[in-house]
Amino acid sequence: MGRAVLTLLVLLAALLAAGAHAQSSVYVGGTGSVVIDAGFSRPVEGAVVQLQLSAALYVSPVSVASVEGVRVYLVLEGGRLLDVTGNVSVSVEQVNFTTQRVDIASEAAIVIRQEAVTGLRVELTLRGVGKGQAVVAYTYTVAGAVSLMESMPAMPFLPITGSGRTVVEVADTVTLQVRLAAGWNLVGVSVEPLDPRVEAVFEGTPVSAVYYYNASAGKWMYWVPGSGGTLRELHAGMGLWVYAGEPFTLTITGTPAVEPGPGLAPGWNLVAPLLGTGSQPYPGDPVYPAEYCAKYGCTAIYYYDPEENRWLFWAPGNPASTLLALQPGKAYYVYRPW
Repeated sequence: MGRAVLTLLVLLAALLAAGAHAQSSVYVGGTGSVVIDAGFSRPVEGAVVQLQLSAALYVSPVSVASVEGVRVYLVLEGGRLLDVTGNVSVSVEQVNFTTQRVDIASEAAIVIRQEAVTGLRVELTLRGVGKGQAVVAYTYTVAGAVSLMESMPAMPFLPITGSGRTVVEVADTVTLQVRLAAGWNLVGVSVEPLDPRVEAVFEGTPVSAVYYYNASAGKWMYWVPGSGGTLRELHAGMGLWVYAGEPFTLTITGTPAVEPGPGLAPGWNLVAPLLGTGSQPYPGDPVYPAEYCAKYGCTAIYYYDPEENRWLFWAPGNPASTLLALQPGKAYYVYRPW
């Protein structure tokens, strides 16, 4: 029980401390699974099992912004999980200026035949706010009852309880949401994806083709769902041509990129502004073309706007420039002189 609770606390604190402050389409914060494991003193076999889990976690100085999913499982002998997600509730209450209480409650009743039940697992997906040290104090109780037949009265077993307190250092991740129009879009990878595989980034989306221009090698790379291609991973700073069959919002979760990032190759580059310390006053703020080119040595920037079906451009000292700022999540053609 102690190891399971420690895992819960580490995951919860790291999770709760990631932020959900949003500016434009950028969220400082992240999501992940919190796992509560409770083992029974002896297996419950061939019975109707009724289980209740309640847990209260006091988190300070960070707080929970939302609960995005809850799953409840019975743990069967041998470690197999039986999904019994049903009546599950999670509530968040502000206790004082710095502390919030997270209440978790679940109840499951199911007939088990042939196999023994050895425990209960609850997995929660949360989004959090904050950064720094998370102080987590917790209590939990698993109660339940069993009967050998549905018609027989249920006999309660001894509740399993636990409590404790820990301090965990936490760090931020960044979630970038980019709205794509139907057709071709210039999409920028402005964060370092947690899973850099192209198929992972575009999984479940109506994307049918992705192209990237490798300026250093002077060649195009591509990826097509179902058949693959020469483009296998995406990293911070890469600009992409993405074809979408219909409008949708692409979500990329990763870590802030390190500035100043890779330099530009001579000639045309397809790049994205980075979301990292030093790139903007706050992640999500625009990057102005003059500042960007002063840092990277470029003399022209172009962007295709799919909503208006037109090209925007910036050139130093040109009053006709139509591109006023570079936005995270978008990709730009940037020219560096030879």
